[in-house]
Amino acid sequence: MNLKFKLLFLTAILSFFNIIAQSSIKGNKIVITQNRDVTSFTAIEVMDDVDVYLFQGSTPYLNVEADENLHESIHTKIEGSTLKIYLSNKIRSSKKLNILITVTDSLNTITAKGNSNIYADARLIVRSLVLNMYDNADATLKLDADNLAVNGFKNTDLKLDVFSINTAVNITESCELKLEGEIENLTADIKNSSVLTTKGKGKTQTITATNNGSYKGEKFIVNETTLTISSRSDVYVNTKDKININASDTAEITSFGKPEFNLIKFDGKAKLHKK
Repeated sequence: MNLKFKLLFLTAILSFFNIIAQSSIKGNKIVITQNRDVTSFTAIEVMDDVDVYLFQGSTPYLNVEADENLHESIHTKIEGSTLKIYLSNKIRSSKKLNILITVTDSLNTITAKGNSNIYADARLIVRSLVLNMYDNADATLKLDADNLAVNGFKNTDLKLDVFSINTAVNITESCELKLEGEIENLTADIKNSSVLTTKGKGKTQTITATNNGSYKGEKFIVNETTLTISSRSDVYVNTKDKININASDTAEITSFGKPEFNLIKFDGKAKLHKK
């Protein structure tokens, strides 16, 4: 490697790190709160590494709590009926980086990406809600919704305390979901090393697990269960009346309670344990 090439290589490396430094910012640790104007919205989309706290109210409201020099990099805007939250610079460190949002019962969609965290310590009451979580986003929420859909992808972590009539879960790519509460009808599709843990009670549950999916539902008591399990997946269920089973490959099922068993399909190296 000649001297000219070495100098060019060093210059390129220094330029690369200079670009990174210019596009990132460090908080000055002087926290201020800024109220931002916001019109009505029915959806929230969070695209970057911020903490979002949701509260119930009759009119929408938005506050930003952050280091003084970071506010210009925190963007909150309405597009159509969606409140979008994102950063224009990478924030290396901050004393506080919180978005406080008052939502109404017309909220119907929450989407979170990029290491964002969504919290609702007090129960949110909405008619129907779709929760979409991507790319290491986390959520800890208390929800009351007639219809709830939860979609978790790629290392997301969710903790939900729920009252609902119908809850539909779709999790994949090492997503972890802990679901607690009263759910009349639960439907879950668990794939690709994802884990769903439930606690509480309901009437029916329909669980599909494949490709190392895991369902830990021994503390969720229902009247009737329907299972479709395959490809090294395992489930634990607690059923009072009847359990319908489709099991194949190396599926493993552990059943609590004393239900009637209806073996629709049971082949391969599938296993059934009765507790």
